[in-house]
Amino acid sequence: MAFIAQVDLGSQPRTAAAQGFPREGLLLFFYDIERSQWGYDPKHAGGFAVIHVPNPGTAKVVERPRDLADEAYFGACGLASELTVTIPPPESVVVEDLNLSNEQRDAYFDLHDSVSGDDWAKRALLAGYPDQIQGDMTLECEMVRSGLYCGNASAYSDPRMPHFRKRAQEWRLLLQVPSFEPAGMMWGDDGCLYYWIREDDLKAHRFERSWTILQCG
Repeated sequence: MAFIAQVDLGSQPRTAAAQGFPREGLLLFFYDIERSQWGYDPKHAGGFAVIHVPNPGTAKVVERPRDLADEAYFGACGLASELTVTIPPPESVVVEDLNLSNEQRDAYFDLHDSVSGDDWAKRALLAGYPDQIQGDMTLECEMVRSGLYCGNASAYSDPRMPHFRKRAQEWRLLLQVPSFEPAGMMWGDDGCLYYWIREDDLKAHRFERSWTILQCG
């Protein structure tokens, strides 16, 4: 798989650990560029990986795999963490279940736009709420991990939908990776790659249970 990102957990703000991230070590993110799966099908499992390295001092540096395509290698880019404010996307289960009035919903849209700013869907995010491009990803994660194919609308008529909507609110964003030309990253049509995990799995550091979704315009 392509190596997407490395997060030094020990250098992150304390708010990351408060949400369940490990306090130390490295968090490594990978994605299968050749398959480039979008995450709407249970069969897309295995097209991505998130690995926690508790003690980086024991890790080995390996040579570039010879059988990996050239497009699976990206230019290195250093990122520095800074605190920011994110709020749930208007088109999400958590907001929809508030049953806002039309006036309240319009006000929430305005608030969301003011918080997101001009860097919407162009920034890397660790935790928080995503810059959502298409539909609600938390619901999609829950449905796909429950074995449903979400490549069309048929899955959304499943009689278990109330259960899925409730469980969707347990999913947490791990990492949002935007398209970034200097690094050679392009997700679909200038989209983002999103890594997700359930809250209980995050707190237990079960990163093998994460899920990945690709969205673009």
